[in-house]
Amino acid sequence: MANLALHPEFGHADGDTFQALLDEQQMTQSALRQLGLTEDLKLQEVRGINQVFLPKNYHRDPKKPVAVHFMGMPRAGKSTFIESIGEVARLRNLSIGAMPEVQGPLKEISGKHQERFSYKTYDTSLTIIDTIEILMLKKQFEKFGEPDMALFDRGIIDRLPFARANFLFGRLDEGKFSASLSNIFSGLSDLNESFETAIILMLTTPEESLKREGGKQGRVMNPAFLRNLYEQYLRYHLEAIKAFEEEDPMTPYVCLDMSNTLEINAKLVAQIFGEILLFYYPQKVE
Repeated sequence: MANLALHPEFGHADGDTFQALLDEQQMTQSALRQLGLTEDLKLQEVRGINQVFLPKNYHRDPKKPVAVHFMGMPRAGKSTFIESIGEVARLRNLSIGAMPEVQGPLKEISGKHQERFSYKTYDTSLTIIDTIEILMLKKQFEKFGEPDMALFDRGIIDRLPFARANFLFGRLDEGKFSASLSNIFSGLSDLNESFETAIILMLTTPEESLKREGGKQGRVMNPAFLRNLYEQYLRYHLEAIKAFEEEDPMTPYVCLDMSNTLEINAKLVAQIFGEILLFYYPQKVE
């Protein structure tokens, strides 16, 4: 479990409100307890894992394309599987648009593998860029035609766990953390006005993320920071499933255990994505 003590490399500036830091830590630990998470609990045993949560009283807005957001731990397989499931959708005669994780021009998914994002640097001001790219994507749709589905590789929804982790790790002071949250929620509002949204959260343990990175370390690929980030994703997962238990959000949601082999993960992602396609486009999928 994460410790309230900060990594010695960073640390918060004098004058930061300790209460805000304490509140975030307490909410995180409360979420982990509610999930029943212990040191020996395997990811596949976490409540609600690999389960698709669908709205019960959903009414589709035909004016909005569907946006599927892939978020989660570094090297969990987001970029890898976006290409393959994009092809699955096309085989069902669904048109696909994509927003890659890299900060380059928007482009359609091709047969080529996207360049992976460098986890050596990460700035929560990317939330502003995300919002701009959402607007750019809308303009692109207006010019070239609106696809049935847009696939987002680590978009603005993913910034929330990162912002929380950066704050607890000492990389953001309270002011920057508050500004990041404001940017994130503003961007989410813009997103919801433009798209019907589904969320696929992909998780591996911090140890597995580092292993897949070949042991290389950096600003994000740091054992202590990855543990913070992992716990924030689990907290997000609890918040999502509690929303379905207490109300009826209009956003399909699933958290996947991606700690298995590539073959097993591929089958799981195909199955889950098939359920989401069936939810939005039952006539085309059946």
